[in-house]
Amino acid sequence: MTGNSVIPISFIVPRKAGAEVFQEDIYPNAYAGRPSLQADEWLKGENKAPITVSMNPAVRGDDKDQSGGGGFVKKKTYAELEQENHELKERIAQLQSELAQLGPSGGSETKTKDDNEEKDE
Repeated sequence: MTGNSVIPISFIVPRKAGAEVFQEDIYPNAYAGRPSLQADEWLKGENKAPITVSMNPAVRGDDKDQSGGGGFVKKKTYAELEQENHELKERIAQLQSELAQLGPSGGSETKTKDDNEEKDE
């Protein structure tokens, strides 16, 4: 590092075990993406260490509570979306036919005493 620039340095860490073993000394815990203090606590002058999460995929998993992020959600394939769309369209058609069977008033044919009196006047 110089006074006005950062010079990247690449290096190789020789290890007997390859990619199958997580190397904690190279990948330390990282910021979890959640605040360790609420705003009112910070305004009172409190300090806490940041919340961290392990970079080890075997330990970390996809636990939303641990990472604080949204977690990974697998997106549906195009075929899955088409199937869901087809099912939803069938459900809409079913509900529309049920609504049509109820009649033009939509099933609200029960009248109150006040409604009947207004029509008589």
